[in-house]
Formats: sequence, C-alpha cells, structure tokens
Amino acid sequence: MFQFSSDVEIILRQSGWFPDRSVAATQWIDPLLRLGCRSLPEAHTILESLGGLEIHPPPRESNLFFPGAIAFDPVYAASSEIDRIKAWEQRYRIKLFPLGEYEPSYLLLLSDSSHIFGAREKRFYRLGKTIEDALELLTLANRQPEPVAQKERI
Repeated sequence: MFQFSSDVEIILRQSGWFPDRSVAATQWIDPLLRLGCRSLPEAHTILESLGGLEIHPPPRESNLFFPGAIAFDPVYAASSEIDRIKAWEQRYRIKLFPLGEYEPSYLLLLSDSSHIFGAREKRFYRLGKTIEDALELLTLANRQPEPVAQKERI
C-alpha cells in the first residue's frame, strides 16, 4: 500500500508497524467528525495503517534538525484545536484532517490534496506531498520543513 523508503520502513517497524497492519480508524475519525472535522478518505487509509503508533526517530549525524516523536493519535492531538484547524482551512483555502502530532507540539495534518502539513499557532509547514514524503522528513530529518506563507494559496 505505502511505498516507504527502506530507512523509514526500518524505523516504522521498530515502532510496531508492519506492511499489512490494519486497525479500526473509526476510533479516531468518528470523534473528530462529531467535533466538526470534515472527513477525508485518505485519512482512513493512513490511520488504518499508522493509527496508534508512536514513532521515535533515531538521532543521526546527518540530521538537519532534531527529529522528535511522532504520535498518530489525532483525537488526543487535535480535539482542543478544531477552531485553529478551521482557521487554517479558511486561510489556505484547503480542507484539513488531523492525523496526530509531532514534537515539539505540532499538529500533523492531511489536506484534501494529500499533502501533509505541520502546524502550531502561527506556524504552518509543508512536510510532504504524501505521507511517505512527510515521514521521510520527520524520521530522517534529511531536509527542512517548508514554511507556508500566511497569504500563500496552497
């Protein structure tokens, strides 16, 4: 299903992931829908495979930033951030669905164009065009997150 690089796959496997992993995504999606999030079909796919995992990227000398823990628990990460998510949706004219969080205190968000973003307060970063790209960045720290300008249309 997902095409992770071998380095990312090793890190994911150390966190309990395996290629055929499947968990019920409704445990996260249903509560978020009740809070006012809009469903994105790809969120189901991602959470069925990665939901509930906590990933601890190893530090490497080649890191361009310190990669912190990644937790795929969107209810915990976003239940008190729905208003902020809606503001980002309006500002950037996109639909967003939370997938979890990564340190230090950034929400991990899926857009309706399948791009993955990291956000907190007034900071909004493009992490990748796909979940594979985003996990490559977040686990290997091989490039910097790309800031999105306040008035940029995504």
